[in-house]
Amino acid sequence: MHFIVKHRFELIFFAVQAVLVVLFGLFTSYGPAEILALASTPTDEEGTALYPYYQDINVMMFLGFGFLMTFLRSHAWTSIGLNFLISVLVIQVYILSSGFWTCVVHREWHAIDVTVETLVLANFCVASVLIAFGGVLGKMSPFQLMAMALCQAFLYALNEVIFFEIFEGIDAGGSILIHTFGAYFGLTTTWVMVHSAKKCKTEALSHSNLFSWIGTLFLWVYWPSFNAAIAMNSGQTRAVVNTVLALCGSTMATYLTSALFHGTKFCIEDVLNATLAGGVAMGSSADLILHPYGGLLVGLAAGTVSTVGYNRLMPFLQKKGKLFDTCGINNLHGIPGLIGGFTSVIVLGTMEDPLFEEVFGRSQRKQALMQLAGIGVTLGIAVFGGLLVSSLSKLKLCKLPHSLYNDDEWWDLREVEVEDEVVVTTIRRRKTLELDAATLAALHTQPDFLQTSSKALQPNGSAGSDGNKQ
Repeated sequence: MHFIVKHRFELIFFAVQAVLVVLFGLFTSYGPAEILALASTPTDEEGTALYPYYQDINVMMFLGFGFLMTFLRSHAWTSIGLNFLISVLVIQVYILSSGFWTCVVHREWHAIDVTVETLVLANFCVASVLIAFGGVLGKMSPFQLMAMALCQAFLYALNEVIFFEIFEGIDAGGSILIHTFGAYFGLTTTWVMVHSAKKCKTEALSHSNLFSWIGTLFLWVYWPSFNAAIAMNSGQTRAVVNTVLALCGSTMATYLTSALFHGTKFCIEDVLNATLAGGVAMGSSADLILHPYGGLLVGLAAGTVSTVGYNRLMPFLQKKGKLFDTCGINNLHGIPGLIGGFTSVIVLGTMEDPLFEEVFGRSQRKQALMQLAGIGVTLGIAVFGGLLVSSLSKLKLCKLPHSLYNDDEWWDLREVEVEDEVVVTTIRRRKTLELDAATLAALHTQPDFLQTSSKALQPNGSAGSDGNKQ
């Protein structure tokens, strides 16, 4: 019994993985049986075309998000390590959850087909969960994060099916489904848990911010693939171009706005995060905006609002609302996600295209209203999910962290600490040797150096007879 209590986290994680293996065995397949005929297997052109996008998105999830969260000076290992663990769990849960909800909506039960497109959509779900992870970073145990990931992936799949199948909404890059949902899911969770960031190791160091730079640049470079992966036909080209222009706009706006807030100097927190806001805001309308300047305008607006959020709104919410948002997901994903959602409403509502009803099967006005309904439902499910997870996290079964924002809580760092001590000792010895070398050099270049130093130590600046002999 003592063994079970001590290792309950490992046992529960093992049980969850075992259940997932069984469910995959019972309910998933690679599609129709004929594609398995080795002698006549046709080329999966759709899967081949999507695979480069899938790899780009993979880089964003595992390297981009992972390194972006390493800014905390004593939490870098946990940030990138749990990012990895939670991501691989969510991929599996999403595949099953999406298939389940699709069958429920269509009232038609069949095996869940797993394709490259399924993996792309699974990574979109991973992105939403990692966004929420940013809000609670350093304040939840791995077991609590597992519970959050399971609940969020299940509810994310439900919201996705409602948005695409019932409302028939448009959200190629996920401003609504991914960023808004993930941000307000995580914000609700962290707000209810009310973990203060005071007296915790939340400060960043130069080397931790340097690793965050790597994450930001990976995300910036690959974001066009994220927004264009599931766009259709010529919309894919527009999505790539619009996203690049939006990112350029948000980067320019971030640097300029940050300098205004910090006395002509740039703030590293602003640049690491708000420069990406253009990609977030462009998600819902990346394949809809028909003029290049539109992407620039959206990016400029998102970058400005995000930077203002980090400098004014975030401190205000911490002080007045007791909302301790570790990574500032409200400023990077929440508000820019809403900007992207409302931008799609405006673009669809004002689009002048005689073929609109033929393509979408409804009028511009109705499509815009469906987008609005999708935003409302997304916010509702996200808040409900956050409340549910925060309630589950307070159960006795969940092991609360004894020390917030600290790698020592979950990682064996003994070897690392020994290496650090060796490095520190080496540096101290090197400095001592450098000092000794400097002293010897002074003695050689100044023969009276020692005598002068000795006289300076005598009372009243004069040397006694003993001093002269010395």
